[in-house]
Amino acid sequence: AIQFDNDLTTIIARLRVDNRFETFFREGTRIWVTTPEVNLKGIKNLETVLFGSSLEVYPGKGELTHEFIGLEKKPQIIAPTDGDLHIVLETKHLGSIDIGSQVYYRQMPVGRVTGYNLAADFKDVFVYVSIDEKYAAIVRENTRFWNASGIKVTGGIFSGVTVSTQSFQSLMTGGIALATPGKEKMGSPAYNGYHFKLHDDPEEGWLDWTPD
Repeated sequence: AIQFDNDLTTIIARLRVDNRFETFFREGTRIWVTTPEVNLKGIKNLETVLFGSSLEVYPGKGELTHEFIGLEKKPQIIAPTDGDLHIVLETKHLGSIDIGSQVYYRQMPVGRVTGYNLAADFKDVFVYVSIDEKYAAIVRENTRFWNASGIKVTGGIFSGVTVSTQSFQSLMTGGIALATPGKEKMGSPAYNGYHFKLHDDPEEGWLDWTPD
C-alpha cells in the first residue's frame, strides 16, 4: 500500500516481504528506488522503463526492524562486507572518475570505484576503491596509483608521437591504474582502509615494475 503521511509531505510505502528474507531488514539496511541509468558505459535497469520502478535492498547488520527511510537513488556502498580489499585514494580533483570506474593492473581490471567524498577539511577528494579478493595481494604499502582516464599524447614532430590509454572504457568513463615494485621495495600488504595518493600520471619506471 502507498499513502501520504499526516503532513502530506511524506509518502509511506508498506511492503510485504517473504518470511525467508526477513533477515535482510535490519538497522542499517538501505532501500532505494531503481530507475533507468543511461551513460557511456551502457544502459542499466532497462526493465524499469517497461515495468515501472522497483526497490533494491542492501542489508544492514543491526537488529531486525520494520521501519526505514527510503533513498531516492542508489547509495555509495563504500565498504561492503565481503572478502575484497577496500582502500582509499586521495586526489585533488575527481576528474572523470565515477562509481563503477575500473581499476587496472597491467591493463587488466582488478577492482572498481565504489564511492567518493570530500575529505573532512575539504582539501582533497577521497575515492573509495574495492580490489577483488583474488587480486588483493597485488596492493602493497608502496603500490602507486594514477589516473588512467582519457588519452595521453607524448612526443614531437621529430621524435614521433605516442598515444596511450588503458582501454576504451577508461577513455570514455574514467579509470585508475596501479603498479607495485618488486622484492623488499613492495612493502607489507595493504589492509582495509589504507590510504594512497592518486597521482595524475605514472612516474618514470613505474610501468617497468614486475613484482613476483
